[in-house]
Amino acid sequence: MLTSNINQFMKDTEKAIKNEREKQESKAKEIIITAYDLIVNGSAVDTGLFKNSHIINYNTTNENIPTTINPASPLINKATVGAFPFKDNDFIVIQNNLKYADALEGGSSKQQPPALYGRTEQKIKSLLNQIIK
Repeated sequence: MLTSNINQFMKDTEKAIKNEREKQESKAKEIIITAYDLIVNGSAVDTGLFKNSHIINYNTTNENIPTTINPASPLINKATVGAFPFKDNDFIVIQNNLKYADALEGGSSKQQPPALYGRTEQKIKSLLNQIIK
């Protein structure tokens, strides 16, 4: 029956589209975690405060300056990224709002080269180009 075949085709198409979106969402989350890891692992460490003050924001930025941070543990649990319900045009912002974060990005650290966020952005762009090709 033609109607039955069309209905099955539509169901199969919807399933394939859903599977593809889930793959893309999984890849996006993987890239976010990679970027976060690059930033955290590339951070200068004195007390651990800067390294553990990077935050991931979903569809927003956060201008709050942290007042209480445990220098021994990061603010972000990577499982948090798994909870982001990605949709078209969503965006992620990774940032550090400590007062001296801009100075470190500009090169004031003797422990790391300048432009941690800039270098991470270039690595992620390169990774995305490899995925797209």
